[in-house]
Amino acid sequence: MAELIAGFDPAAEWEALGPRPAAEARTAFFKKLRKAGYLVPCKKDRPQELSVINDQKNKRAMLPLFTSEEELDKWPFPKEASSLLDFDTLKGIVIDKPDTIQGLAINPFGRSLTLLLHQLQEIDSLTKGYSYERSQNRGEVRFFPLFVTVPPLEAALKVLFDGFDTVYRAWLLLAQPKEELAPHLAMIIDFSGDRAKLFAQVADLLRPYMKKGDRFDLTKADYKLLTIAEKAAKPVYVRE
Repeated sequence: MAELIAGFDPAAEWEALGPRPAAEARTAFFKKLRKAGYLVPCKKDRPQELSVINDQKNKRAMLPLFTSEEELDKWPFPKEASSLLDFDTLKGIVIDKPDTIQGLAINPFGRSLTLLLHQLQEIDSLTKGYSYERSQNRGEVRFFPLFVTVPPLEAALKVLFDGFDTVYRAWLLLAQPKEELAPHLAMIIDFSGDRAKLFAQVADLLRPYMKKGDRFDLTKADYKLLTIAEKAAKPVYVRE
């Protein structure tokens, strides 16, 4: 559950670290950023519809985040309501919609801190050991079953997916785009609703099974992918 951190001033704390902060200091600050909850203006009857502000100077759209009610009161536009969201959910929105939202603006009408996509990926790399981004269409992709099964991972995925009422089936496969020499790990998930929190938790489960430099794909299933996955292998998860 996301919670506001009393007295948290990200811009001031970042500036206090100096122009070249040590890796340990940066990591500690990034962990605090990820731990905090943030208020985001939204529609009263549609809280999932978050407000966006336009940075005219740099020609980019940003999600406005506020660390307190006092900061939120500086919002200069009509305010219907606000949602309290965690950092990973908000970061996931930027990663999922890089063409329409370019970053996060924390306390944009006070002492502000701006985080663009590459900075969000740096935060993940330092605090989680990996980062992720939305994959571009790589054309034709072939899918294969795994060479070996991993029962501990499958058990952990079942526990995770059982906690999401909107996850129905999932496949753990090897994917190989036509132009690539070697396959990589991929998961196709049949679910409805928001992907940000689900994909973040799946990525955390997969990470211990990956070597440095490895990559994996997480994909929301559509009809075509469901057909391909069903032919390629048995699902690792089916909701009972």
